[in-house]
Amino acid sequence: MIRSVRLLASFVAIPLALVAGCAGGNPSATATPTAMDKLKASGETMRQESAFHFDLQYDGQRGTPILAGMELVSATGDFSSGDVQMTAGVRLTQLNAFVAQKVVAKGGETYLSDPITGRWSKAPPDQVPCALSDMNARLADLTLQAQTASFSGEETLTGRATQKIKATFPAQSFAPVVCGKAESGAVQTEGWLGKEAGHILKVRLEGRINPDEPEGLVRTLTFSQFGQAVDIQAPSL
Repeated sequence: MIRSVRLLASFVAIPLALVAGCAGGNPSATATPTAMDKLKASGETMRQESAFHFDLQYDGQRGTPILAGMELVSATGDFSSGDVQMTAGVRLTQLNAFVAQKVVAKGGETYLSDPITGRWSKAPPDQVPCALSDMNARLADLTLQAQTASFSGEETLTGRATQKIKATFPAQSFAPVVCGKAESGAVQTEGWLGKEAGHILKVRLEGRINPDEPEGLVRTLTFSQFGQAVDIQAPSL
């Protein structure tokens, strides 16, 4: 289960990395910002964001392999002032059954629940190389790695006017985020950027990040409750 902690933490960071790549910042007062300008400004937006809710869903029948016979197929949770709580949906591929696994990162410690018994355990620090507490700084740095970026239209999403941005990232640029090897190809992304506050409301990711993922894997992330702090507590062991 320790490897499961590492991988689940990694794949929480991946979608947030793409948020950093699509979220907007304050435009220049003297020039119309390009899509790439928005990408660079987004790093500081994510670095300074104190709290948000996230929800990850996979399209189709496949997910991200995390252990033999197990795939991550969903994740929903909260980031709040360096702490993270998440519930991951895991598919047992041989049984085609689903279980829920919870993760809490609090005060430099990471906790994982057993998906069968619900019992919590603490992961040794040396077994959790991806510290979620400094996620924002890692994501801010990642925004500089975009290869291409372009505006792709406008759309109203959940009652909010958005500007859409398409961007391409080399999959290897995610290695510092997933704390391990990454695919050598590219990840295609499209983000829905709220015009009013500049937050990313939705992002679609297509392509392998981890070499164990299937070709053409598509994930959709939605984000909400920006700046709304959540009281995340360490579980009782």
